[in-house]
Amino acid sequence: MEQTLLEEDPNAKVIDRVGWNGTNCTGAWSWSREPIGRTANEAPGLRDLITSVIINTEKKDFWGWKLNNNNGFATGILADNIDNRLLNAGTNVCETIGNNLVPKKVEIFVWRLRKKRLPVLIELDKRGIDLNSVRCSICDGDIEMVDHSLIFCNKSMDVWSKIFDWWGLNGIANASIMDLFGEGFGSNSSGISAKILQAVIWTSGYLI
Repeated sequence: MEQTLLEEDPNAKVIDRVGWNGTNCTGAWSWSREPIGRTANEAPGLRDLITSVIINTEKKDFWGWKLNNNNGFATGILADNIDNRLLNAGTNVCETIGNNLVPKKVEIFVWRLRKKRLPVLIELDKRGIDLNSVRCSICDGDIEMVDHSLIFCNKSMDVWSKIFDWWGLNGIANASIMDLFGEGFGSNSSGISAKILQAVIWTSGYLI
């Protein structure tokens, strides 16, 4: 069954459907049929929104970016705004961190890990996905949670042990996700060494 477009003229512009009575905007609709369902419920709100707009005919229209005082778009300001309003919302949310020595996909992996958004079996089960089991698909030794999959699974532990030996580090058996993927890991190293160590840890976790 072919659905009829609600607007009679598919090439109509906003100016064709919004009139001006000298003070406020008014709707100048041209429906092919009366709105029904969700559209009918939203139409009154749209009319109220349009009629409340006041147009200043003495000024020329321009595009403005409200996040910046000078109306100019800046990617950095947008990123900071997202961090402040979304990523850091709440009291127990981890701050967004980055490392320019790793690919973006690794940074995204670490961000998802710190936000507890990796699709391990226990998280999928919480979202109502029907699974045969939530036990680790590699070792079957425990529930497949992020900490187990990335650190305490036998296969993962073998990888970390080799990396820790390579870097002359100790304590992988007592490490946690935030120990490894937190901003302070490797802070005992100085300068570029700490950054390289972080890149090694992040990339290894991504590959695991």
